[in-house]
Amino acid sequence: MCFQGARTERAFNHRVFTHDSSFLYARHQKFTEYFIAQEGFFLRVGSITEPDTTILNAFAKVLRDRRREAGLSQEELAHRAGLSMRYVSLLESRRHQPSLATLHALAGSLGVSLTVLVQEVENQMKS
Repeated sequence: MCFQGARTERAFNHRVFTHDSSFLYARHQKFTEYFIAQEGFFLRVGSITEPDTTILNAFAKVLRDRRREAGLSQEELAHRAGLSMRYVSLLESRRHQPSLATLHALAGSLGVSLTVLVQEVENQMKS
């Protein structure tokens, strides 16, 4: 497979390869592979699995609804949880997947246990 120019894309074996300078990444359904160009070869350096959008959608709705019920702005929730407002915004807009520590901090800031928060997300996924 040959790449030329500043930025090119090619489809190969159900993957879309994007080449930009000496960096290459390949998107394939639910994961992204990362490669570095070195001496004419591409060295695979890792991959990231794409998050399940169903759970992200459910979590975003539960988080937004819980925050509004508590009468908190994104900024207030972020401050209570020790997060940035931008991060809370990304969570509510389904563009970031929270860690367990973040879930715990958010649940505490909303006055519920982690178990209750997770149960609400599961219920939202079923509806």
